[in-house]
Amino acid sequence: MHHKKQTPWLLIGLAAAAVCLGTVYILRLKKPCSMDMNQQPPTGIDTAALAETAVCAESTGAFEVDQACCIDYIANCSTPCVIKFYAPWCGACNHLATYYDDVAKEFDGKVTFYSINCDNADMMKAAQDAGLPKEPVQYLPTLVFMEKGKVHEQQTGAMSKDDLVAKIKATFAL
Repeated sequence: MHHKKQTPWLLIGLAAAAVCLGTVYILRLKKPCSMDMNQQPPTGIDTAALAETAVCAESTGAFEVDQACCIDYIANCSTPCVIKFYAPWCGACNHLATYYDDVAKEFDGKVTFYSINCDNADMMKAAQDAGLPKEPVQYLPTLVFMEKGKVHEQQTGAMSKDDLVAKIKATFAL
């Protein structure tokens, strides 16, 4: 008896799918994604200067700090600052986030509010090196109250909106 060799159709289908996915992947690499275009403007703008301008700009609400040059600005800032160290997975941090921007708007022009994601190791190292947290951040959320480059107080744990407002008024004599 003579048996013909049969090609397993499943393997042919998987190979064809792999070739198609590989082609799509290669074609996609040639096009910048929208995130890349937002992070690196094609106009040749100095992104470091742009980041400092964004932090220094007068605005309502809290600033999300995501570049090391901003840490130096905060450390040397003469106006009162509240710095929130948080993580997106932290329940207490998420609770604090629900009213942190509202409190920032309430003190607009008097106190500047910043947020630093603790999951970003480079940012945390830069913040620690600059002396933003008086002690290493071990519990979340951690709030640092500082003025003229000096940490007045560092508090760990969530607090109510009213308690946060009262704390800011007492710390900075507002």
